[in-house]
Amino acid sequence: MVRGLFMSILLLLMACQSTHRHTPVTVMVEGAMRNVMWEGELAGKVKVDTLHPQATLYGLGPAEYLQGEVMVLAGKAYRSQVQPDSSMVVEIGDAIRPPFFVYAHTAAWDTLSLPDTVVDLPSLEQYLTDAVHEEKPFVFQLLGTIDTAHIHVQDLAPGSVVSSPKEAHAGQVDYTLVDRNGQLLGFYSTQHQGVYTHHDTYLHIHFMTKDQTAMGHLDAGQWAAGKMQLLVGKSAN
Repeated sequence: MVRGLFMSILLLLMACQSTHRHTPVTVMVEGAMRNVMWEGELAGKVKVDTLHPQATLYGLGPAEYLQGEVMVLAGKAYRSQVQPDSSMVVEIGDAIRPPFFVYAHTAAWDTLSLPDTVVDLPSLEQYLTDAVHEEKPFVFQLLGTIDTAHIHVQDLAPGSVVSSPKEAHAGQVDYTLVDRNGQLLGFYSTQHQGVYTHHDTYLHIHFMTKDQTAMGHLDAGQWAAGKMQLLVGKSAN
């Protein structure tokens, strides 16, 4: 009983601390995941290079026609694509048009302590729910070394027609990365399942290695305690 009371007080203190020190930036979205998967809206909805100011832009989504993944860091847009031999290439592009794209303009970040118990996506989601405790969506980053990252890159065949999630993921190629230093960019929201998160999670995360040779949607990941630094985007005002 004492342990349970202590944990409840600890979480309450972390939530209060986060609420007082952190004002999240506004998270925006163009298009919707459900429209891509159920309605077959595969064409681009927005040109990433028109979302000014570019220097503070962070965002992610699939590439147009589900032929790759998109990750934008400080205005620099990266697109990963599957090659004919199933290898991956990551390129920096300008005219990138995702069919749905979640993004925020973030000039400042809060650094939050990440407990040693947060070592994978389920524990990260629970921590963000309990400790960060924001009612509004927010953007975050994890920086460090990930022991195992399971990512995928969409590679839908040209001319494909999509009317279900199964058809949308028909060309998906999965990759497993081991002991890689890199950067996770994620968006958390309890209000946007089917818009930019799947129906069973409040997270949408992409991972890119520090050497920028691999990037994709993060399906699962594990890291050692103390190996990741958590940043949460905040308003500069």
